[in-house]
Amino acid sequence: MEKQQVNLMIAEGERWLRKGVALGHLPSIYELGWRLLDGAGLEQNKEEGEKWVRLAAERGYIHAKKGLGWRLFDGKGLAKDIEEGEKWLKEAIEDGSESAMTDLGWRLIDYTERKAEGEEWLRKAIQLGDPRAMVNLGWRLIDGKGVKQDPLEGQQFILRAIELGSVSAMREMGWRLVDGAGVKQNLAEGERLLRQAISLGDIRSTYYLGFRIIDGKVPGDLAEGEKFLRVAAAAGEPGAMRSLGWRLIDGKGMEKNVVEGERWLRKAVAAGDEVAMYELGWRLVEGEGLEQNFVEGKQMLKQSALLGDMYAMYYLGWWILVDKLPEEEPGEGEMWLRRSAELGYLPAMCQLGWRLTDGDRLPKDPEEGELWLRRAAEKNYTIAICELGWRIIDGKVPTRDLEEGERLLRQATLAGDIKAQYCLGLFLLDGTLTSDDPNEGEALMRKAAEAGYVNAMTALGWRLLDGKGVEANPEEGEQWLRQAIQAGNVDAMYQLGWRLVDGISVRKNVVEGEKLLREAAEKGDPDAMFALAVRYLDGDIAYTTDGKTTVH
Repeated sequence: MEKQQVNLMIAEGERWLRKGVALGHLPSIYELGWRLLDGAGLEQNKEEGEKWVRLAAERGYIHAKKGLGWRLFDGKGLAKDIEEGEKWLKEAIEDGSESAMTDLGWRLIDYTERKAEGEEWLRKAIQLGDPRAMVNLGWRLIDGKGVKQDPLEGQQFILRAIELGSVSAMREMGWRLVDGAGVKQNLAEGERLLRQAISLGDIRSTYYLGFRIIDGKVPGDLAEGEKFLRVAAAAGEPGAMRSLGWRLIDGKGMEKNVVEGERWLRKAVAAGDEVAMYELGWRLVEGEGLEQNFVEGKQMLKQSALLGDMYAMYYLGWWILVDKLPEEEPGEGEMWLRRSAELGYLPAMCQLGWRLTDGDRLPKDPEEGELWLRRAAEKNYTIAICELGWRIIDGKVPTRDLEEGERLLRQATLAGDIKAQYCLGLFLLDGTLTSDDPNEGEALMRKAAEAGYVNAMTALGWRLLDGKGVEANPEEGEQWLRQAIQAGNVDAMYQLGWRLVDGISVRKNVVEGEKLLREAAEKGDPDAMFALAVRYLDGDIAYTTDGKTTVH
């Protein structure tokens, strides 16, 4: 349809709507109001839109009361005012709106501490047969989100809504069955429900099934998955725009097309999708598939974080703390990291914990640091289990309990954490911990080194050179150190460097040794600085202004 024709249609529609408003027709007054608030088919004018929505509500139009209520609760087009929002929703309920009970119920759960009252409103709406309430309370019961967890009752509510023909219930149960999220996995039934919802025109189900086909969660043709995503994206589903966008940028499950991918991501951002802001933001910061742009990248991440995305908060906080992104105000990095941790994002909880424990870029507070590490560990976050375990053994947290530290490291090791294997191996080789198997320490260290953990390569390397805790094997030891050096490990440069200069456990090579020590020292390694200084002072290495090394 040509743009001119569309504009004529919009103008004609607005003209008739305003005629109805002039006659005091309440549905027209409310319709004009919300369209002006949202810019839906009309040029956005929030001030005028609010005026009409309020007028329709004040004149008793039940849909306007409900609409004004939830908008005030959410801050959607209006200044957020939970107290007034609740007042209008309760007026709509008194006028007989069961859907207003649902709108009030879940908002009391999510936006206030009155969660029990919110659940009570949802249950009242369910008793009156509202499928929306069944779906909303259903998934909350399955996940334990704001209510006491009861997966069985939650499933029953959603299945009841499906029987009533609720498309959102089909979608909700469909994706959960596919993913096994809170319910027993049943791929065939999950796919059937999603396809049923699609046949009824549900765009979000089209998006949900599309990306699951591409990711291999649902057996199918990648081309069909891409088609579903494109249909949903073209229909304006922000999640589909975002999913299609980053997949095109990365070439994930479809032919790579960075230009088109960025365009879809930016469309999702324009639609207000905070996850798209995060996806675009981190790619701009990292230069991942897109031209690097720190300023816009931070802007996108911050916008996403302000809308509540905990992933964006985490990366924003982390990158500000390590000076990858500029700090706009004191404590900005810590603030975002804390917000993400407080929302329960496990990597943020873990990083906040170890930074507080070690005093790394944050004021040192081992007690609070240990608390955050324990919270993440209690959620079975393997990285936190490892980080807490080795710090307990190393005396870096208030708790002093070798048995607990070892138990945590073994737990993380069994979960496949490479760093935990290295740490446990290290403590066993050093004699801090003991084992019935005298070879366990070396076996763990080798396993970590062979898996590519650079610190393990370094530790194994110099121990093999010196025969420290393992049988000496200078040739293999040097190989491991050189492999670690190739990976950029500064400690390996130091360990091999001073041995080359002194001819300890390796063939003496002062020129290469000095070069390695100097590189490590220039990268900030204090041991290398010390080793260089002593050898210059003792005359083991002669420094000349032309940069050439001579041996005395």
